[in-house]
Amino acid sequence: MLEDDLVTSPYFLQFMYEALNHYKDVPEIMHINGFCLPAEFKPSPEECYVYRQALSWGWATWKDRWDYFMNDANLLLKKLETEELIDYLDIDGTFRFSSTLRANARGDIKTWAIKWYATIVLHRGLAVTPYCSLIQNIGHDASGTNANKNQSFETKICHKKPSISISNLNEKNEVKEAIQNFYQTIRPTFFEKLFARLSFIIKKNL
Repeated sequence: MLEDDLVTSPYFLQFMYEALNHYKDVPEIMHINGFCLPAEFKPSPEECYVYRQALSWGWATWKDRWDYFMNDANLLLKKLETEELIDYLDIDGTFRFSSTLRANARGDIKTWAIKWYATIVLHRGLAVTPYCSLIQNIGHDASGTNANKNQSFETKICHKKPSISISNLNEKNEVKEAIQNFYQTIRPTFFEKLFARLSFIIKKNL
């Protein structure tokens, strides 16, 4: 899936096609990311990694995985709390994605991506992601429906096709640490959260 504020690498579609075919019979892989977070990953002999988070900027999945999608944010929260997975959803407590899910449950915003990510977490699923991003998001100028101006996710596009082979389909410690460190560095302050909240309220009532 692509949105109109994304720029793709020339290799994006080929990567998606190969990954969908390669992992179609691996049920724990529920999502293929085209975008990679601008985290400081350690050098790796492989060109992709697996991690729990489904990123919504240029992605693909299979019908049998998408059939698990839960659109009820309240039910998702209840299940995550029952199974003690809120901290896991929140990248081991480093970024409060659960707040976005709660905002959906209240009806403050309507975003499908957090529900899909939460669905994957509930099923202990994983996403395949290239270390070199095949997507650049140019929609961080506050023009998006649920976005404020933000440069934290700026990336350069990869100009070669990453190999989709991964030897060990488990989250690597060094990948987890890099992603946790990234989210810790962009965690909003109280005033930033207050400003974002007010911006959403204003947009909602325009």
